[in-house]
Amino acid sequence: MSSGSQLPAGQPSEDDAVLSAGARIVAQWRDLGAEQLGVALRAMEPQLRREHRERMLGIELQREAEQRQHEDRQRERAQGRHTVETVTGAVIALAMLGAAVYVAPVNGWLSALLCGPSLLALVKVFV
Repeated sequence: MSSGSQLPAGQPSEDDAVLSAGARIVAQWRDLGAEQLGVALRAMEPQLRREHRERMLGIELQREAEQRQHEDRQRERAQGRHTVETVTGAVIALAMLGAAVYVAPVNGWLSALLCGPSLLALVKVFV
């Protein structure tokens, strides 16, 4: 084994980006005293808060966009369903009216049933 392929104990692997970034930050700041480190951290706090707010705003905007897309898909489905139901109701009504006209010379009572309340009830079910 070569000495370049092994890492000393406590060193992160190059594959782990978060640990590598953390190790770089620690290496840069290890020579600072406690007071200097405290000052540096307090100076970074507003920037971290801004970045956090930006991330949270981005997440909220993404959630709102997904919600709008979901509502749009539901609206499109409802509109498609309504169109299918309307067309089905119209086809049934026309079929019943056509059948009523067709059987009118032979059976008047059947023609009356096909054009009467049953026609309205079936159309109401689909529309």
